[in-house]
Amino acid sequence: MRPSRLQIPTERPSPHSRRSNILTSAMAAGLFGLAVATAAGAERDLTLTIAGQDEVVATAEQMNCKPNRGRGIDVTDMPVSAFRRADGSVVLLAGNRFNWFFEGPNLDQVRRKSCDQILESAESSDPSQYRDKEWVTALYSKDGKYVLGFVHNEYHGEDHGQSECVIRSASDRVCWYASSTMIESRDGGRSFSRPPVPASVLISLPYEYKPGMRRGGVSVPKAVGNPKDGKVYVFASYVDRNTGARIGQCVFRNAGTELTGWEMWSGNEFKKYDSNPYACNGACTGNRTPCAPVMDDNIFSIRYVPAKQMFVALGFRQNKVIYRSSTDLTNWSERKVLLEAPQFTQWKQGDSGRPQWYYSLLDPTSGSRNFDTLESRPYLYFTRFRVDNGRLNNAPRDLVRVPLRLE
Repeated sequence: MRPSRLQIPTERPSPHSRRSNILTSAMAAGLFGLAVATAAGAERDLTLTIAGQDEVVATAEQMNCKPNRGRGIDVTDMPVSAFRRADGSVVLLAGNRFNWFFEGPNLDQVRRKSCDQILESAESSDPSQYRDKEWVTALYSKDGKYVLGFVHNEYHGEDHGQSECVIRSASDRVCWYASSTMIESRDGGRSFSRPPVPASVLISLPYEYKPGMRRGGVSVPKAVGNPKDGKVYVFASYVDRNTGARIGQCVFRNAGTELTGWEMWSGNEFKKYDSNPYACNGACTGNRTPCAPVMDDNIFSIRYVPAKQMFVALGFRQNKVIYRSSTDLTNWSERKVLLEAPQFTQWKQGDSGRPQWYYSLLDPTSGSRNFDTLESRPYLYFTRFRVDNGRLNNAPRDLVRVPLRLE
């Protein structure tokens, strides 16, 4: 059955309210039914269905931090992820380039308790430093002491006085050079340090930034532990409007206990590679070619389902929230449509409902320190935008979740 477009009311949510205004029709139509087959075609199916009403995790009014310098607003501007510190407290990454976060005794009770930042964006004018606008999108730890942080970095040439950088399109903008970098903590995620380049660079485009270049990068890193080999796998979205490369997911892995030792999927195997073109002044001898994407989708979230021994990737494509499944993280099933909804940049006056974006899967009962498993109480999290007087208001955003049943 072809899914219908979402009908989302435009009323302003109240703090901690619960309502059924998200996908009521989708529940009846079974749009959240998720039947996932393994790559080998085994009879191990995974089904996720709506299990209740949607919940407002945090309203825009509950997010009111201010940046230490410059201008900015406190909104959720990324797919959320979570991490459990060594002392048992939980951190929910649900911020933006100022990297404010939620915390609490468990995932159900996280709140904005302070305006501390996991990382303060350096806003460096030097693209070779990979430290301009920085979003911490994932944390990963095996022991609760040493923590790897994965950072989405955007270099914006127009913010550094480059005359070639005149922005005429948000989707195909010039002077946008993105990369995936790393930070680390040795105190259980209480504080993080930024290693020097090139140790901090997980992956970038295989060529240097040039003023006037079109949108390109390998960005928005997502992490998931693989219990089959004990390693952490990081997926990053690769897109390059300069070469015509469409968006796809590059895959990297290492032991999860250090910055070094990363391998990249080359299409048939994992192997070592050079992470950035600035590291050796154009004399790199390793793998300087783009990655070999394992999925041609914009993926927001990847989780493991222990009961099924399967991975699920959640993403977005052509106004549809989609998903794929895998048993090995490199071979993925055909995409399935979970629901249909325009992203906020496509919403226009006259559209019914409220736009939403940044979908992610999280389970408060996850036994993983990194909340990268779906077990007995999974949720679909997303950012919901406000509509005022028939117009999209980009600034106030509510963080919402919908409970799902895992079968």
